[in-house]
Amino acid sequence: MSGIIGGAGSKSGIIGETEIRRFSENFDRPGDGHYTSDSYTKLLLQSDTTNNSTTFVDSSSFGTTVTRSNQAHHTTEHAVIGSSSFEFDGANDTINVAATSALTFGASDFTVDFWIYPHSLPNMWFFSGTADHNLCLAYGHQSTQGDTTGSLEAWASSNGGGWDLMGDGVSGRGTGITGQLKVSVWQHLALVREDTVWKIFCNGDLNMIATASGSVTAETANGMAVGTHAGYGGSYGVHGHIDEFRVSIGIARWTSPFRVYPKDEF
Repeated sequence: MSGIIGGAGSKSGIIGETEIRRFSENFDRPGDGHYTSDSYTKLLLQSDTTNNSTTFVDSSSFGTTVTRSNQAHHTTEHAVIGSSSFEFDGANDTINVAATSALTFGASDFTVDFWIYPHSLPNMWFFSGTADHNLCLAYGHQSTQGDTTGSLEAWASSNGGGWDLMGDGVSGRGTGITGQLKVSVWQHLALVREDTVWKIFCNGDLNMIATASGSVTAETANGMAVGTHAGYGGSYGVHGHIDEFRVSIGIARWTSPFRVYPKDEF
């Protein structure tokens, strides 16, 4: 089966079924519609619902139970894909992902990516396990805060008792370039591990690269929190919006700068 595609850029005007499927599915084109869940997708949280809804669903094949704490909810105030996004008030609003062996990172390649629209830039943990010392992407802990001086930061532990892979236990390894995260604009963030190489991407641009070997503590299999540092009493909450939160294990979806598909609001 083949399809016809118009436009001056087409050489033959005909594309095959594989090419049609490639563009209807979305695994690595952030912003170009909702992601498609594949075998690497272990968690997929998507907001495309009514204003103030408090129902949260894992759209991956695992269908892990997802609940909320405090005032976390969907809002149509700001949306990047679909009609809504998750909103957090900066205190201790949390999206809680139940325990699942699917979220065992180990020493595998992985990618955690999502969209963020910050209202302000305090110390923030975008996600974490349910206890301290596991895996996290954070902002502003090892740098001053603000949209010109703050840094994105990878934090990771292999022993559950200290930040021995990334973070302050290894002299700030995993701290990115300052000044890339901005307020009042949608941005795509990705934390990627490929073998022993760890990277943070902000809007497809390389923000941080570091190396560390070791297996991430399995504590994340006891559950994951989105929007705060659950293992530190719900501190360091996100003040803003998150959407299209995805955990992929067994694949580094991006290893070099990549295209982020823009929206008029960007």
